[in-house]
Amino acid sequence: MNVSCIILNYNDADTTIKLVQGMKDYSSLDSIVVVDNHSTDDSAARLKDLDGGRVHVVGSLKTVGMVMEIIWESVMLTGSLALPTY
Repeated sequence: MNVSCIILNYNDADTTIKLVQGMKDYSSLDSIVVVDNHSTDDSAARLKDLDGGRVHVVGSLKTVGMVMEIIWESVMLTGSLALPTY
């Protein structure tokens, strides 16, 4: 099973960078996806420096709600919407 962590950022690159740096070596994670939710500051440019290896940085074209952003990124990255089964 592949496990990914999706981190949503909006105008808070400092916190997001610290979080990714703290998590990037977790062996339980296959990937970390950082989504910049159309920040109005310099977050998008600063977060791009994290991109590489197991860390993927993407941006949205407009600000949308968190749930919609996560669904959109899941579909864009995997080509499908994978919902948990119980």
